[in-house]
This record gives sequence, structure tokens and C-alpha cells, in this order.
Amino acid sequence: MDIRGQRTWCADCTAPEVLHENVPLITLFLDALPAWQGGQGLMGATLMEGFDRAQLLALMDLRGIAPADRAETWGALRDLEAEYRVIRAAKP
Repeated sequence: MDIRGQRTWCADCTAPEVLHENVPLITLFLDALPAWQGGQGLMGATLMEGFDRAQLLALMDLRGIAPADRAETWGALRDLEAEYRVIRAAKP
């Protein structure tokens, strides 16, 4: 899944166009951000950074996402999570 897409709203706008079918996944990602963990280990090295998977499962249960549909959802969330890591790493 390419979350950035190839289309934008207008020639002067750099924001990606969000397709209607992607809104539930993007909303799930935004609602899951409080479950993001940036654990610090010894001497400031990051040992674990990313979503708490148990919290994501609970959020999927609350949203009514059936276990059969979760494989595609996990894949899309991993893509969004990877992009979020890139954004976080670029911040000073």
C-alpha cells in the first residue's frame, strides 16, 4: 500500500488525495497513536519503538474488525507505522 499516492488535490497542493475507502484505516491509525511506544533502553538506545500490538488488537475489536479481515489491516498499519517512523526520525 502506498499511503502517499500519486495524486494531489491541485497543482499547488502537496497533500495527498485521500480516497474514501482509506478513511477507516487512516482513522484507525490516528486513534492508535496513543498506543505508540518509544521505549528507551540503556544509554538512550531505543529498544522498542512502535505500536503496542495488544492495544491495536483491542482497538480493532472495538471497531468490529473481524479476525478474517485483520491480515490486510495489519499490513496497511505496518506501512503507516513505517512512514511514521521516517517522519519521527526526521524531526530534531
